[in-house]
Amino acid sequence: MIFESASVEKLARFTSGIFLFFFGLLLGILFTIAIPVQIIKNQFNLNYIFSLLSGYFYLYSAYQLFRNKRNNFKTIIAILFLILLIQSGMLLYNSIKASNSPDLIMNLMNMAILSLPLIFLLISYKSKYSMAPVNTTPQYSNEPFASVQYTNAVVRGIANIIDQLVLVLPVLLIFYFLRFDIKDNIVLLTGGIIYFMFMITTEALYGQTLGKYIFHIKVTMDDGRPCTIKASIIRNIGRILDMILGSYLLGIIFILVTKKKQRIGDLLAHTVVVKA
Repeated sequence: MIFESASVEKLARFTSGIFLFFFGLLLGILFTIAIPVQIIKNQFNLNYIFSLLSGYFYLYSAYQLFRNKRNNFKTIIAILFLILLIQSGMLLYNSIKASNSPDLIMNLMNMAILSLPLIFLLISYKSKYSMAPVNTTPQYSNEPFASVQYTNAVVRGIANIIDQLVLVLPVLLIFYFLRFDIKDNIVLLTGGIIYFMFMITTEALYGQTLGKYIFHIKVTMDDGRPCTIKASIIRNIGRILDMILGSYLLGIIFILVTKKKQRIGDLLAHTVVVKA
């Protein structure tokens, strides 16, 4: 299946490495030149310093990917996601100063480009599970079969609220201190990117977000396999359909009427939410 072969793993890792290498090289060269010029002019831009350090880390990440140092992949993914969050904060800050400022355009470019290698790296990381040798010898046990416990809408809803609070509260604090218009399109774009990348990353790596971890539930494929990156992307994009009637109402209806308590995103991705 797609995302589950050695060739796909290598392609995803190579693609992510290429993105990170050229993006890191661009940032490294650009800001290595720009920062001394700023110092000469007695100017200081924290955004430039952060972009320079990010560029060096992208180059380091590309080096680790090309050498296939798989033990470091999870750390690299976590740091790349942290950089994405910081870029989002800088995007909000720079949008206050001027909607067409160079810093704002640079933050938007960084977020858009960084999202691509992060997704490809997740694909490569998740593919390792399918590359392990499989024991095809039938296994028999005298233990009784334990039925799968699917999670109801109430528990899932509370877990989702916790996830949203974890993501939204820091943004609200920024709005409070900087007097930012919460209805601005930049806010919606930034919030959307943060939310979807957070959900996709945590579910693809662990099968759980923070809220799901607290309630001891997790996302798996409907056949019991760990949630794949492809499934995580599809089920989270499917949230848009679940919210058509507002406040996840359509998603809740599907959870109530389907046998495995699946919302629309779960049906599209062939995933279920079960007791961990």
